[in-house]
Amino acid sequence: MMNKREFVREREPAWNRFATLVTRFSGRSVRKVRSQEVAEFSRLFRELANDLAIVRSRGWGEDLATFLNQLVSRGYDNFYRAPPGALARGAEFLAAGFPRLIRENLWYFLTAAALFFGPLAITWDGDRRSRL
Repeated sequence: MMNKREFVREREPAWNRFATLVTRFSGRSVRKVRSQEVAEFSRLFRELANDLAIVRSRGWGEDLATFLNQLVSRGYDNFYRAPPGALARGAEFLAAGFPRLIRENLWYFLTAAALFFGPLAITWDGDRRSRL
């Protein structure tokens, strides 16, 4: 069984790497993160939670437990943060998604427009003023 010093010396590089990833992922879109980094983040997150449980169960000090708990908390916030709000998603759809859908389905859009506006064009009486 290893003592506290050996444990900290062995695990500290992983904690530092995790802290680096947490800082890097903060405020960044998930789409801009490489998949290898996400896999590493996930693995380190699980290891860190296990390290916290070991430190607490062996009573290795409140300072170390607090440090690890804060790191786990920061990681949790990044891992489980809420997706962008409905307004942001709606604006993104109007700016990029909707035009793309129109281009992809242009034939259907033109057919629907013809069926909707066609009867209007056929029945339109442009000389309506003269009968009044």
